[in-house]
Amino acid sequence: MFRKRKSLQTLQFSNYSITYDALERTRFPEEVEEQFKELHDLVYSDPLEAIPRLKALKAKYPEIRELYNWLFAALSKNEQLEEADAIVKENYQKHPDYLFAKLNYAEFCLRKGNFEEVPIILEQKFDLKMLYPDRDIFHITEVVGFFGVTGLYFLESGQIEAAKTCFNLLQDIAPDSSVTSKLMLKLAPFLFRELLGF
Repeated sequence: MFRKRKSLQTLQFSNYSITYDALERTRFPEEVEEQFKELHDLVYSDPLEAIPRLKALKAKYPEIRELYNWLFAALSKNEQLEEADAIVKENYQKHPDYLFAKLNYAEFCLRKGNFEEVPIILEQKFDLKMLYPDRDIFHITEVVGFFGVTGLYFLESGQIEAAKTCFNLLQDIAPDSSVTSKLMLKLAPFLFRELLGF
């Protein structure tokens, strides 16, 4: 389904590329730019320290959708799950076109058993290029998140072959990802039956 390009940092799908390099982005206000790398790292290394700083910046700059995503990650890592869910819903309400807002909200709906909401969130488009036709390059985290959520949706809706396709793609592009492992565990009974020839 994909082939490696000359650069080891980019994979080519039939209609878009996947990169492991940082994508170009709009510059944040100076106050956020100055803390960008430190805050991003703190989300994973010390979420407890990151949370109040991210909350303050989100209150001051509600238009910066990435702040919601980082705050959600920090809250989740710190096991403040109710507040993390509230941030997911708020980000999706305020930034419905932002891919990570869509993916986090879709995953929230799947956790709550509302799998029928996923096609609505994804605008009935189960392909990144269809969802974002103006883009030709996606970051690996975007692609992994997308295939993880769509794979779980296909599994929950009984579309096992489509879920397996998502899993196989994840195995190819991110075999060590927790997203790949999560989908594999959910698919395990079906993969086991297939292995045994049932």
